[in-house]
Amino acid sequence: MRFRKLTVEELEQLEKEYIQFLAANGIPGDEYKKFQLENPEKIDELIEMFSDIVLEQALKKIKYIEFAEPKELRLFHFQEKNITLIGLQTESDEIDFTSEDYFQQLKEVMQSHPESVKIYSTYKPINDNREEELFDYLNQGASVSSPENYQFFKTLVPSN
Repeated sequence: MRFRKLTVEELEQLEKEYIQFLAANGIPGDEYKKFQLENPEKIDELIEMFSDIVLEQALKKIKYIEFAEPKELRLFHFQEKNITLIGLQTESDEIDFTSEDYFQQLKEVMQSHPESVKIYSTYKPINDNREEELFDYLNQGASVSSPENYQFFKTLVPSN
């Protein structure tokens, strides 16, 4: 299993797709209950396979994620072969990147004392598998972000 098994609630949300998946794997919908009782290990394997397929499709659509900590914000752009990072760090007590109004806080601090915010950018190649690496980041606490958010912060990165 590459990712994780879908929860019962997630499977319920994807019931139609799951039934089609089972049929494609030789288990008609009307025989599922019987098959589940007779061969629970096989059903578990099929759920794991289905979970990997669903999660991989979802992960392929994600391009931007972010980690927010009180004094640091890291935004990542997942491309096909590389991950680009834009980072912001501060020692200022006037900014908390985990608060809802951190944009306003950042704007005020950048106007009054911009030297208290360090902005940087770097990139790294993707190790082996883009979706697995992205999944690891999400499991470590990253959240999906928007391209607009990333592009905004990209404009703040000093040019070399």
